[in-house]
Amino acid sequence: MVQVKNKIKIISILITLFILMINQVVECKSSLYYSILNDYEKGIDYYKILNVTNDSTYSEIKKSFRKLSLKHHPDRNVDKSSHSLYIQLNQAHSVLTTDETRKEYDHLLLNGIPWHENYYGKYAYHYTGVSHDIRHVLLGLIIVITMGKFIYQYNKHHSMIKRAKQTDQYKKRLAQLDADQDEIQLVIQGADKPTLSNLFIVQLFFVFPFKILKSLYTFIFINKFKFIQKTSEEKEEEYRLKMGYTKEDWEYHKKKSIERMEKFKQSGKYKKYLRSKNK
Repeated sequence: MVQVKNKIKIISILITLFILMINQVVECKSSLYYSILNDYEKGIDYYKILNVTNDSTYSEIKKSFRKLSLKHHPDRNVDKSSHSLYIQLNQAHSVLTTDETRKEYDHLLLNGIPWHENYYGKYAYHYTGVSHDIRHVLLGLIIVITMGKFIYQYNKHHSMIKRAKQTDQYKKRLAQLDADQDEIQLVIQGADKPTLSNLFIVQLFFVFPFKILKSLYTFIFINKFKFIQKTSEEKEEEYRLKMGYTKEDWEYHKKKSIERMEKFKQSGKYKKYLRSKNK
């Protein structure tokens, strides 16, 4: 029942993240928005180009545009500066005669370029980059990584469990179980079943900052700004807990490792290694 609840929670989070990603893509800015940012960065003022003010009506803007566009049209004026000015006139006219873009432009004149667009927006349109708000791009990337990482871990876990159940050792242990038990609870190191804490977005915004704060707290308040090296026993105990061994299993594991090492030292491969090392 607990496993079912955990599955429901994880699936709900993944669906929510997917919906957020779609929502952010829908709210992305147009290429015109980033073109406006680039012109603003160059010091181009659309109102000054059209010889109007920010209080001018749409009809006044259109009237001024018609007059200036006829003057600087490439067919009437072959000067290169007039040609570039004609392009700017068209850009200014398209921005200032549309309610939405004019509000965005007025907000830009009043408040300046938003901090999150200060670098990205300056180059996004110029180099034909993705015309999205950089925050939306980063959020979408985090969501994609979260979903991809979870699916990979989930498939890896079930694949390893399936392989383990096909081994002779598992079948032998299964045959030794009581009649009321139909399977063995398997724990595979390195292929653990993903949980909520394994989600990349949770690790990025909660687990990782918590570990940093914990390390800083330990270094400042407990170790008094001193780097204290862990003893070999402490490192061994930390590794045991990380790998999920009980004390009895750990001692057995150590004993077997020592026996394998002693056996290896008596082998021809080890003696050959020693001879090559002494040359």
